[in-house]
Amino acid sequence: MIPKLRFPEFEDDYIKETLGSVSKDISYGVGAAAKPYDSLYRYLRITDIDEGSFTNLNRGNSVSPNCTKEEGKEYILSKGDFVLARTGASVGKIFLNTRYDNLVYAGFLIRFKINNKALPYYLTTSLQTQRYHKWVSIMSVRSGQPGINAKEYSRYSLNLPSLQEQEKVLSLFKSFDQKINLLTKKKEALETYKRGLMQKIFSQELRFKRKDGTDYPEWTSTKIGNHTFKVSEKNKNLEPLPIYSISNKGGFVPQSEQFEGIDSSERGYDISMYKIVGKDTFAYNPARINVGSYGYSANLDRVQVSSLYVCFKVKPELSPIYLLYFMSSFKFNKSVLRNVEGGVRQYLFYDNFKNIGIPLPSLIEQEKIIQALKLLDGNLGCLDNAINKTQELKKGLLQQMFA
Repeated sequence: MIPKLRFPEFEDDYIKETLGSVSKDISYGVGAAAKPYDSLYRYLRITDIDEGSFTNLNRGNSVSPNCTKEEGKEYILSKGDFVLARTGASVGKIFLNTRYDNLVYAGFLIRFKINNKALPYYLTTSLQTQRYHKWVSIMSVRSGQPGINAKEYSRYSLNLPSLQEQEKVLSLFKSFDQKINLLTKKKEALETYKRGLMQKIFSQELRFKRKDGTDYPEWTSTKIGNHTFKVSEKNKNLEPLPIYSISNKGGFVPQSEQFEGIDSSERGYDISMYKIVGKDTFAYNPARINVGSYGYSANLDRVQVSSLYVCFKVKPELSPIYLLYFMSSFKFNKSVLRNVEGGVRQYLFYDNFKNIGIPLPSLIEQEKIIQALKLLDGNLGCLDNAINKTQELKKGLLQQMFA
C-alpha cells in the first residue's frame, strides 16, 4: 500500500510488517509504587507524558519508583525506545524517549525496543494517524476498563518504506515537532511571565502611574462581597435557551443539547429552575469536583445554566474584567482553598466566597492593569493560533504520507 503523498525520488513498494516484527523486545513496566524523587531514577507513568508532544514529559515534581537500584535497572527506557499505554482512558498513548536518562517505565506502559527494520521516530509518528487511533478504539473495547495487551499491540500492521525514505519523511515531521515545541515553550514562558506580573500587581509591588509620573490613589483592601450582588433569574417560562456549563479551563462553554422545538414533557427533567444568564454576569461552581471554577458572560445574551451555579454581577466601582483577572491569580486561588468547606464533597458557599479579600485600585488604574494583561493575552492568543495551525498542517500531512 502506497500513501497518497510521497517524495518523488522514491518508487519502491512499501513492506508489510507488524509492530511485533519490527521489535526486538516488548515488555511491561515495573509494578512499583511512586515515592519522592531520589535523584537516581525518574518514574515514567501515563500521567507524566505531555499531552501536546509524544517526546516530552510534563514539567513539575518528578517522582521515583519505590524499588531497588538493581530492579530499576531492568526497566530503564533507553533512548530510541518507546512506550504505549495499555489500559484506562489513555490506552494507546505514546511516548518516545529521545533525551531522558535513567527513566524507569511503570507497569501500565508497554516498552517497544525497535530492530533495524524501522526508525523509532518514524514509527511513533506513524502511530499518530487516524488509522492508529481508530484501531485503538476498536481493539481496546473490554467489558470493564479499556485495554490493549502486548500481544495485541504486536499484531498492529505497518506499511514501511525503505530506511532512506523513512529518514526523509521523519526529517519533515521532526521540523514540525520542533516548531510546535518551540512555540509551546514560548507560550509557557509568556504564561509564567504573566503569572509573575499578576502576582506583583495584585500584591501592589508593581504600580501604574499617571502620565505626569504621579501615583494613582491608594488601593483599598476590601472584600468581593462589598462590590458584587447575587442574581437569580429562573427560567420559569421554559424558554428554549442554549444551555451552558462552566469549565475549570474555559469558563462558560456551550452544551450540545438545545431545547428549541422540544416539548417540556419530552425533556426528561424540569428546566424551570435553571438560571438565566445575561451579559456581564459571573457564575461559579460552589460544589463537586470543579468547586470554584468560574465563568464570565462578557458577550453571552440570555443563556441558561444549572441551578447549582451561583450567579452574580459587579457594582460600578469594580471593573468585571479586573475581577476576572484577579480570579485567575494565585492570590485568589489561595483564598478559595482557605474558604472551601467539607471533606470528600467540598463547598464554596457564597457567604464564604463574598468574604474573599480583593485589593481594589481606582477604576482608572484598574483599566491600566486590564490593558497591560490584555496585551499579554493577545500575544498568547497569537502563539496559540500558530501552534494550532502547525498542528493542523502536520495532521493533514500525516494522513497523506503514511500508508
